[in-house]
Amino acid sequence: MSSQRRTAAFLSVLSLLSTTAAALTTFQPICTAPTSTVSFVFIPNSRGTLEIIWGCVFAIFACTWTIHHPNLPRQRRKGRRGYGENLKCDLRDFWEATKLAFYTIIAPEAIVSVACSELLSAYWIRGEVERVAARKRAWHRSRSVVTPVTPVGPGSNPKALVESISLESSGAASSTATANSRPQTPVAQGGRKQFGNNEEQPSCDDDSWTIAEIQYANMGGFTTLVEGASPGKAGELYHLTAFEILNLWEEGRLLKSLPRIDEDELYDRSKCDLFLKTLAVVEILWSVIQIVTRLVRHLPVSPMELAVLAFSSCAVLIYSFYWMKPKNVYTTIHIPLASAELVPAADLATYRKHNEVHIVREFLLPPLACMKAQIHHIRPPGAPLSSVTSLRIPRSSHYANTLSRIAGYFAAALFGGIHAVAWKFPFPTMTEMLAWRCATVYTAIYGPIVFSQDFMLRKHRKVQKSVFCALTWLYVIARLVIIGEMVRTLFYLPKDSFLPTWVPNWSREIDV
Repeated sequence: MSSQRRTAAFLSVLSLLSTTAAALTTFQPICTAPTSTVSFVFIPNSRGTLEIIWGCVFAIFACTWTIHHPNLPRQRRKGRRGYGENLKCDLRDFWEATKLAFYTIIAPEAIVSVACSELLSAYWIRGEVERVAARKRAWHRSRSVVTPVTPVGPGSNPKALVESISLESSGAASSTATANSRPQTPVAQGGRKQFGNNEEQPSCDDDSWTIAEIQYANMGGFTTLVEGASPGKAGELYHLTAFEILNLWEEGRLLKSLPRIDEDELYDRSKCDLFLKTLAVVEILWSVIQIVTRLVRHLPVSPMELAVLAFSSCAVLIYSFYWMKPKNVYTTIHIPLASAELVPAADLATYRKHNEVHIVREFLLPPLACMKAQIHHIRPPGAPLSSVTSLRIPRSSHYANTLSRIAGYFAAALFGGIHAVAWKFPFPTMTEMLAWRCATVYTAIYGPIVFSQDFMLRKHRKVQKSVFCALTWLYVIARLVIIGEMVRTLFYLPKDSFLPTWVPNWSREIDV
């Protein structure tokens, strides 16, 4: 009996699909080729469905794939590697880039919030570096007071003077012997740049970090060796964040000077220069110009083309926040700690004076977790810093958290508001038109609603969590409606949608 029901259900689905396919109509444009050699051929006076789809997909790809500035990946083994190992590493890097693009398609406002927070955190850490540097300079000035010399003359005690000089000489000799007998700090294996004990770490002449250096540090560009997770290992890499480096330098026991990277070297490591970034922005803006031109000329625009406009606006925001951040850097700089023995990773975690907010759980999957998760975990040795799944926010910089959320809510409002332009666009059914309107409006006002309920229900955490989950569930449904209608309406476009954008004669209609 169950098999008969399954067969009947399968036949019903096939019937529905065949009915839908029969409802779709096609049109074959007639475009003749020149009969003789000509100097210039104008574009056809129509555009096809595949042309619309390809243009939109290419623009969305540029808005979601090329704009990212990922953190440093897991370091590859130094030495001769086989084809299989190289392929495995390439596939791993490709998978990380694919996840970043997927997150951007699903929730571009979350990526805007991440990029904004990284930039604000970089400015905050630069101020903290200046504060620590000023305190260190004041301390050195207080220690630079000259000790008065014991006078030698009538009434002086020569024996006491000789004993004093002997004590100073013995102290200097013992400190020199201790420095010479200090074990060499292990250096990283592989092609990473390193600073050993015989090579002094680059000093910070002006006791400051540039924004690019701080972002390079937050990408995991500086590493050190920590105690191996299993016996028999000499040491494993640990990616230090800018906050950890700052606090290690401020404490002064394990890190004596602030590590630096030359601007030219950082530029050489980065795989994207100003020209390529500008070219990507121009490419995005060109797609926007075409869509705006159609709107100005009162030519129909498909909802997918509006989606390109929405993704482009978020991409411009992301690019503006990432403008000074290095891109596609693959190798790290090793900095040894001033310790005779390797330091456990748990000890370095105590210097982390910041929160790690899980972006996927915070922005993308709150209905599944029903909570805003803040993770305080110890990164395993060798594990790189995640590009999107975690966001490091300094605890003492509350404004960075608030402003980054506001930036994300603004991006969500902009994203939904652009889709609301299709308010009076033709849809296959009236129900789908109402669903599109409700989804776009709710997407636009989701940020202010969540921000206001966080403020009004701050004393009722359980109620706040339930309300947040309900609001986010509705937001996910609204986004799915927008994505579904964006694809479905491509097959129900009005005939004027196939008129080209840049042909001077727009009065000619297409007979379907």
